[in-house]
Amino acid sequence: MWAGTFDERFTDIFAVEDSISEQVVRALTLKLTGEERRLIAKRYTNDSEAYALYLKGRYYWNKRTTDGLERSIDCFNRAIAIDHGYALAYAGIADSYTLLGDVGFATIPPKEAFSRGKESAEKALEIDNTLAEARASLAHIHMHCYEWPEAQWQFEKTIELNPNYAHARQLRAFYLAFQGFTEEGLAEMRRALRLDPLSLPINMDLGVLLYLARDYDGAIDQYQQTLDMDRNFDRAHFWLGAVYEQKGMFEQALAEYQTAIELSGGSREPRAALCHAHAAAGHASTARELLAELTEESSRKYVSPYDLAIINLGLGDLEAGVECLDRACDEHDGWMIYVSVDPRLDPLRSDARFKDLLKRVRFPG
Repeated sequence: MWAGTFDERFTDIFAVEDSISEQVVRALTLKLTGEERRLIAKRYTNDSEAYALYLKGRYYWNKRTTDGLERSIDCFNRAIAIDHGYALAYAGIADSYTLLGDVGFATIPPKEAFSRGKESAEKALEIDNTLAEARASLAHIHMHCYEWPEAQWQFEKTIELNPNYAHARQLRAFYLAFQGFTEEGLAEMRRALRLDPLSLPINMDLGVLLYLARDYDGAIDQYQQTLDMDRNFDRAHFWLGAVYEQKGMFEQALAEYQTAIELSGGSREPRAALCHAHAAAGHASTARELLAELTEESSRKYVSPYDLAIINLGLGDLEAGVECLDRACDEHDGWMIYVSVDPRLDPLRSDARFKDLLKRVRFPG
Protein backbone atom coordinates (compact mmCIF):
# COMPACT_ATOMS: atom_id res chain seq x y z
CA MET A 1 0.00 0.00 0.00
CA TRP A 2 2.84 2.39 0.74
CA ALA A 3 6.60 2.52 0.79
CA GLY A 4 8.94 5.29 1.79
CA THR A 5 12.65 5.98 1.54
CA PHE A 6 14.49 7.48 4.49
CA ASP A 7 17.85 9.07 3.84
CA GLU A 8 18.47 10.50 7.31
CA ARG A 9 21.83 9.79 8.90
CA PHE A 10 21.43 7.38 11.79
CA THR A 11 22.96 9.76 14.30
CA ASP A 12 19.71 10.79 15.97
CA ILE A 13 17.27 7.93 16.41
CA PHE A 14 14.57 10.33 17.57
CA ALA A 15 14.76 12.38 14.37
CA VAL A 16 14.47 9.17 12.33
CA GLU A 17 11.42 8.06 14.32
CA ASP A 18 9.75 11.46 13.90
CA SER A 19 10.40 11.42 10.16
CA ILE A 20 8.91 7.96 9.75
CA SER A 21 5.85 8.88 11.84
CA GLU A 22 5.19 12.03 9.83
CA GLN A 23 5.49 10.26 6.47
CA VAL A 24 3.22 7.41 7.57
CA VAL A 25 0.56 9.88 8.68
CA ARG A 26 0.77 11.74 5.37
CA ALA A 27 0.71 8.50 3.34
CA LEU A 28 -2.42 7.28 5.10
CA THR A 29 -4.03 10.72 4.75
CA LEU A 30 -4.90 10.67 8.43
CA LYS A 31 -6.48 13.75 9.94
CA LEU A 32 -5.04 14.03 13.43
CA THR A 33 -6.00 16.42 16.18
CA GLY A 34 -3.37 18.66 17.66
CA GLU A 35 -3.21 16.41 20.74
CA GLU A 36 -2.72 13.28 18.59
CA ARG A 37 0.10 14.97 16.69
CA ARG A 38 1.67 15.99 19.99
CA LEU A 39 1.56 12.39 21.25
CA ILE A 40 3.13 11.01 18.07
CA ALA A 41 6.03 13.45 18.42
CA LYS A 42 6.35 13.08 22.20
CA ARG A 43 9.80 12.13 23.45
CA TYR A 44 10.27 10.71 26.94
CA THR A 45 14.01 11.39 26.85
CA ASN A 46 16.32 13.28 24.53
CA ASP A 47 19.31 11.10 25.37
CA SER A 48 19.87 8.21 22.93
CA GLU A 49 21.99 6.27 25.44
CA ALA A 50 19.23 6.42 28.08
CA TYR A 51 16.72 5.35 25.43
CA ALA A 52 18.89 2.37 24.42
CA LEU A 53 19.20 1.32 28.07
CA TYR A 54 15.41 1.54 28.47
CA LEU A 55 14.87 -0.70 25.43
CA LYS A 56 17.47 -3.14 26.75
CA GLY A 57 15.69 -3.16 30.14
CA ARG A 58 12.38 -3.99 28.50
CA TYR A 59 14.07 -6.80 26.56
CA TYR A 60 15.32 -8.38 29.80
CA TRP A 61 11.97 -7.74 31.55
CA ASN A 62 10.13 -9.56 28.78
CA LYS A 63 12.28 -12.69 29.21
CA ARG A 64 10.39 -13.40 32.48
CA THR A 65 13.34 -14.86 34.35
CA THR A 66 14.74 -13.82 37.72
CA ASP A 67 18.09 -12.98 36.15
CA GLY A 68 16.33 -11.04 33.40
CA LEU A 69 14.32 -8.99 35.89
CA GLU A 70 17.42 -8.13 37.91
CA ARG A 71 19.22 -7.06 34.72
CA SER A 72 16.23 -5.00 33.65
CA ILE A 73 16.28 -3.05 36.93
CA ASP A 74 19.99 -2.37 36.42
CA CYS A 75 19.34 -1.06 32.88
CA PHE A 76 16.47 1.16 34.01
CA ASN A 77 18.54 2.58 36.89
CA ARG A 78 21.41 3.34 34.51
CA ALA A 79 18.98 5.13 32.19
CA ILE A 80 17.72 7.23 35.12
CA ALA A 81 21.29 8.05 36.13
CA ILE A 82 21.69 9.64 32.69
CA ASP A 83 18.25 11.29 32.61
CA HIS A 84 16.75 11.84 36.07
CA GLY A 85 13.38 12.78 34.56
CA TYR A 86 12.96 9.62 32.48
CA ALA A 87 9.46 8.58 33.56
CA LEU A 88 9.36 5.46 31.35
CA ALA A 89 12.43 4.06 33.09
CA TYR A 90 10.76 4.49 36.49
CA ALA A 91 7.71 2.63 35.11
CA GLY A 92 10.06 -0.13 33.96
CA ILE A 93 11.48 -0.45 37.48
CA ALA A 94 7.92 -0.66 38.84
CA ASP A 95 7.06 -3.48 36.44
CA SER A 96 10.24 -5.38 37.26
CA TYR A 97 9.88 -5.19 41.05
CA THR A 98 6.21 -6.16 40.84
CA LEU A 99 7.12 -9.28 38.89
CA LEU A 100 9.87 -10.15 41.39
CA GLY A 101 7.14 -10.46 44.04
CA ASP A 102 4.63 -12.09 41.74
CA VAL A 103 3.66 -15.60 40.70
CA GLY A 104 6.60 -17.56 39.32
CA PHE A 105 9.31 -15.50 41.02
CA ALA A 106 8.78 -14.30 44.62
CA THR A 107 12.54 -14.00 45.04
CA ILE A 108 12.01 -11.25 47.62
CA PRO A 109 9.12 -10.90 50.09
CA PRO A 110 6.07 -9.75 48.09
CA LYS A 111 5.25 -6.80 50.34
CA GLU A 112 8.77 -5.44 49.79
CA ALA A 113 8.56 -6.01 46.03
CA PHE A 114 5.17 -4.33 45.67
CA SER A 115 6.22 -1.42 47.89
CA ARG A 116 9.28 -0.76 45.73
CA GLY A 117 7.18 -1.10 42.60
CA LYS A 118 4.57 1.36 43.88
CA GLU A 119 7.25 3.90 44.82
CA SER A 120 8.69 3.79 41.29
CA ALA A 121 5.29 3.95 39.58
CA GLU A 122 4.30 6.98 41.64
CA LYS A 123 7.63 8.63 40.84
CA ALA A 124 6.94 8.10 37.13
CA LEU A 125 3.52 9.72 37.50
CA GLU A 126 5.03 12.67 39.37
CA ILE A 127 7.10 13.29 36.27
CA ASP A 128 4.32 12.56 33.75
CA ASN A 129 0.81 11.83 35.00
CA THR A 130 -0.31 10.90 31.48
CA LEU A 131 2.08 7.93 31.29
CA ALA A 132 -0.02 4.84 30.54
CA GLU A 133 2.81 2.45 31.44
CA ALA A 134 3.05 3.81 34.98
CA ARG A 135 -0.71 3.66 35.51
CA ALA A 136 -0.78 0.04 34.35
CA SER A 137 2.02 -0.74 36.81
CA LEU A 138 0.07 0.91 39.61
CA ALA A 139 -3.10 -0.99 38.68
CA HIS A 140 -1.17 -4.27 38.90
CA ILE A 141 0.16 -3.36 42.33
CA HIS A 142 -3.33 -2.36 43.53
CA MET A 143 -4.49 -5.88 42.62
CA HIS A 144 -1.82 -7.42 44.83
CA CYS A 145 -2.79 -5.04 47.64
CA TYR A 146 -6.43 -6.24 47.30
CA GLU A 147 -7.44 -2.72 46.26
CA TRP A 148 -9.77 -3.74 43.45
CA PRO A 149 -11.69 -0.45 42.86
CA GLU A 150 -8.39 1.43 42.65
CA ALA A 151 -7.05 -1.16 40.19
CA GLN A 152 -10.16 -0.84 38.04
CA TRP A 153 -9.84 2.97 37.93
CA GLN A 154 -6.18 2.83 36.95
CA PHE A 155 -6.87 0.29 34.20
CA GLU A 156 -9.64 2.47 32.79
CA LYS A 157 -7.36 5.52 32.86
CA THR A 158 -4.51 3.54 31.28
CA ILE A 159 -6.61 2.37 28.34
CA GLU A 160 -8.05 5.85 27.90
CA LEU A 161 -4.48 7.18 27.61
CA ASN A 162 -3.22 4.36 25.37
CA PRO A 163 -5.80 1.82 24.12
CA ASN A 164 -3.06 -0.03 22.20
CA TYR A 165 -0.83 -0.77 25.21
CA ALA A 166 -0.81 -4.57 25.08
CA HIS A 167 0.61 -5.11 28.58
CA ALA A 168 -2.23 -3.11 30.13
CA ARG A 169 -4.76 -5.26 28.27
CA GLN A 170 -2.90 -8.37 29.46
CA LEU A 171 -3.06 -7.31 33.11
CA ARG A 172 -6.67 -6.14 32.86
CA ALA A 173 -7.62 -9.56 31.47
CA PHE A 174 -6.50 -11.14 34.75
CA TYR A 175 -8.35 -8.49 36.74
CA LEU A 176 -11.57 -9.36 34.90
CA ALA A 177 -11.07 -13.12 35.34
CA PHE A 178 -10.38 -12.76 39.07
CA GLN A 179 -13.57 -10.71 39.44
CA GLY A 180 -15.61 -13.48 37.81
CA PHE A 181 -15.87 -12.01 34.30
CA THR A 182 -14.26 -14.99 32.58
CA GLU A 183 -15.36 -14.39 29.00
CA GLU A 184 -14.56 -10.70 29.20
CA GLY A 185 -11.11 -11.58 30.51
CA LEU A 186 -10.47 -13.97 27.63
CA ALA A 187 -11.63 -11.36 25.12
CA GLU A 188 -9.29 -8.79 26.66
CA MET A 189 -6.33 -11.20 26.55
CA ARG A 190 -7.04 -11.97 22.90
CA ARG A 191 -7.09 -8.23 22.24
CA ALA A 192 -3.66 -7.97 23.90
CA LEU A 193 -2.42 -10.80 21.71
CA ARG A 194 -3.63 -9.05 18.54
CA LEU A 195 -1.69 -5.98 19.62
CA ASP A 196 1.50 -7.96 20.34
CA PRO A 197 1.26 -11.38 18.66
CA LEU A 198 4.94 -12.26 19.19
CA SER A 199 4.90 -11.72 22.97
CA LEU A 200 5.72 -14.97 24.74
CA PRO A 201 4.13 -13.86 28.05
CA ILE A 202 0.86 -12.81 26.39
CA ASN A 203 0.69 -16.02 24.35
CA MET A 204 1.27 -17.99 27.54
CA ASP A 205 -1.20 -15.96 29.58
CA LEU A 206 -4.02 -16.66 27.14
CA GLY A 207 -3.37 -20.30 28.02
CA VAL A 208 -3.40 -19.41 31.73
CA LEU A 209 -6.85 -17.82 31.46
CA LEU A 210 -8.14 -20.84 29.53
CA TYR A 211 -6.76 -23.06 32.31
CA LEU A 212 -8.43 -20.93 35.00
CA ALA A 213 -11.68 -21.16 33.01
CA ARG A 214 -11.28 -24.99 33.10
CA ASP A 215 -10.90 -25.15 29.31
CA TYR A 216 -7.98 -27.52 29.66
CA ASP A 217 -7.79 -28.69 26.04
CA GLY A 218 -7.84 -25.10 24.81
CA ALA A 219 -5.09 -24.25 27.28
CA ILE A 220 -2.93 -27.15 26.08
CA ASP A 221 -3.26 -25.98 22.48
CA GLN A 222 -2.28 -22.43 23.48
CA TYR A 223 0.75 -23.58 25.49
CA GLN A 224 1.92 -25.72 22.59
CA GLN A 225 1.71 -22.67 20.32
CA THR A 226 3.76 -20.72 22.86
CA LEU A 227 6.38 -23.45 23.07
CA ASP A 228 6.55 -23.60 19.28
CA MET A 229 7.87 -20.03 19.57
CA ASP A 230 10.43 -20.92 22.26
CA ARG A 231 10.90 -24.48 23.57
CA ASN A 232 13.00 -23.14 26.46
CA PHE A 233 10.32 -20.88 27.95
CA ASP A 234 10.15 -22.45 31.40
CA ARG A 235 6.92 -20.70 32.45
CA ALA A 236 4.99 -22.31 29.60
CA HIS A 237 6.24 -25.76 30.68
CA PHE A 238 5.11 -25.00 34.24
CA TRP A 239 1.58 -24.07 33.18
CA LEU A 240 1.38 -27.00 30.76
CA GLY A 241 2.19 -29.26 33.71
CA ALA A 242 -0.64 -27.65 35.69
CA VAL A 243 -3.16 -28.44 32.94
CA TYR A 244 -1.99 -32.03 32.60
CA GLU A 245 -2.31 -32.42 36.36
CA GLN A 246 -5.93 -31.21 36.34
CA LYS A 247 -6.68 -33.68 33.54
CA GLY A 248 -5.23 -36.51 35.63
CA MET A 249 -2.35 -36.99 33.18
CA PHE A 250 0.20 -37.24 35.96
CA GLU A 251 3.10 -38.72 34.00
CA GLN A 252 2.97 -35.82 31.52
CA ALA A 253 2.50 -33.29 34.35
CA LEU A 254 5.54 -34.55 36.25
CA ALA A 255 7.64 -34.41 33.08
CA GLU A 256 6.61 -30.80 32.32
CA TYR A 257 7.27 -29.68 35.89
CA GLN A 258 10.68 -31.33 35.79
CA THR A 259 11.48 -29.52 32.56
CA ALA A 260 10.39 -26.22 34.13
CA ILE A 261 12.66 -26.88 37.13
CA GLU A 262 15.66 -27.57 34.89
CA LEU A 263 15.07 -24.58 32.59
CA SER A 264 14.52 -22.19 35.51
CA GLY A 265 17.62 -23.29 37.40
CA GLY A 266 15.69 -24.95 40.24
CA SER A 267 12.95 -22.37 40.82
CA ARG A 268 10.87 -23.12 43.91
CA GLU A 269 7.46 -22.75 42.26
CA PRO A 270 7.78 -25.67 39.80
CA ARG A 271 9.36 -27.72 42.60
CA ALA A 272 6.27 -27.07 44.74
CA ALA A 273 4.02 -27.93 41.79
CA LEU A 274 5.96 -31.16 41.24
CA CYS A 275 5.38 -31.99 44.89
CA HIS A 276 1.63 -31.32 44.56
CA ALA A 277 1.44 -33.49 41.45
CA HIS A 278 3.16 -36.37 43.27
CA ALA A 279 0.58 -36.02 46.06
CA ALA A 280 -2.31 -35.95 43.58
CA ALA A 281 -0.88 -39.00 41.81
CA GLY A 282 -0.80 -40.93 45.11
CA HIS A 283 2.97 -40.70 45.66
CA ALA A 284 2.55 -39.46 49.23
CA SER A 285 6.02 -40.40 50.49
CA THR A 286 7.76 -38.58 47.62
CA ALA A 287 5.53 -35.55 48.15
CA ARG A 288 6.33 -35.45 51.87
CA GLU A 289 10.07 -35.61 51.19
CA LEU A 290 9.84 -32.68 48.77
CA LEU A 291 7.64 -30.74 51.21
CA ALA A 292 10.23 -31.23 53.96
CA GLU A 293 12.93 -29.84 51.64
CA LEU A 294 10.92 -26.71 50.84
CA THR A 295 9.91 -26.19 54.47
CA GLU A 296 13.54 -26.37 55.58
CA GLU A 297 14.51 -24.01 52.77
CA SER A 298 11.92 -21.48 53.96
CA SER A 299 14.02 -20.87 57.09
CA ARG A 300 16.82 -19.48 54.90
CA LYS A 301 15.07 -17.74 52.01
CA TYR A 302 11.61 -16.71 50.90
CA VAL A 303 9.36 -19.64 50.02
CA SER A 304 5.79 -18.90 49.05
CA PRO A 305 3.38 -20.02 51.82
CA TYR A 306 0.79 -20.39 49.07
CA ASP A 307 2.96 -23.07 47.46
CA LEU A 308 3.23 -24.83 50.82
CA ALA A 309 -0.55 -24.58 51.18
CA ILE A 310 -1.11 -26.22 47.80
CA ILE A 311 1.18 -29.13 48.72
CA ASN A 312 -0.57 -29.70 52.06
CA LEU A 313 -3.95 -29.62 50.37
CA GLY A 314 -2.71 -32.17 47.85
CA LEU A 315 -1.70 -34.40 50.75
CA GLY A 316 -5.16 -33.99 52.29
CA ASP A 317 -3.99 -31.90 55.24
CA LEU A 318 -6.64 -29.17 55.10
CA GLU A 319 -5.67 -27.65 58.46
CA ALA A 320 -2.07 -27.08 57.41
CA GLY A 321 -3.26 -25.87 54.01
CA VAL A 322 -5.58 -23.25 55.49
CA GLU A 323 -2.92 -22.11 57.95
CA CYS A 324 -0.47 -21.53 55.10
CA LEU A 325 -3.11 -19.69 53.07
CA ASP A 326 -3.76 -17.38 56.04
CA ARG A 327 -0.07 -16.54 56.14
CA ALA A 328 0.03 -16.06 52.37
CA CYS A 329 -2.87 -13.61 52.67
CA ASP A 330 -1.09 -11.58 55.35
CA GLU A 331 2.08 -11.48 53.25
CA HIS A 332 0.22 -10.51 50.04
CA ASP A 333 1.76 -13.52 48.34
CA GLY A 334 1.56 -13.14 44.56
CA TRP A 335 -0.72 -16.15 44.22
CA MET A 336 -3.37 -14.79 46.59
CA ILE A 337 -5.19 -12.84 43.88
CA TYR A 338 -5.77 -16.20 42.13
CA VAL A 339 -7.76 -17.71 45.02
CA SER A 340 -11.13 -17.08 43.38
CA VAL A 341 -10.20 -19.13 40.30
CA ASP A 342 -7.30 -21.51 41.11
CA PRO A 343 -8.49 -25.09 40.35
CA ARG A 344 -6.15 -26.51 43.00
CA LEU A 345 -8.26 -24.81 45.69
CA ASP A 346 -11.54 -26.41 44.58
CA PRO A 347 -11.52 -28.89 47.51
CA LEU A 348 -11.73 -25.90 49.89
CA ARG A 349 -14.48 -23.88 48.23
CA SER A 350 -17.33 -25.07 50.47
CA ASP A 351 -15.26 -24.53 53.64
CA ALA A 352 -16.35 -21.52 55.73
CA ARG A 353 -12.69 -20.64 56.35
CA PHE A 354 -12.14 -20.34 52.62
CA LYS A 355 -15.09 -17.97 52.30
CA ASP A 356 -13.56 -15.84 55.04
CA LEU A 357 -10.29 -15.87 53.08
CA LEU A 358 -12.09 -14.57 49.98
CA LYS A 359 -13.42 -11.69 52.05
CA ARG A 360 -9.95 -10.85 53.32
CA VAL A 361 -8.75 -10.61 49.72
CA ARG A 362 -11.90 -8.50 49.20
CA PHE A 363 -13.57 -10.85 46.76
CA PRO A 364 -17.32 -11.53 47.01
CA GLY A 365 -17.91 -14.47 49.39
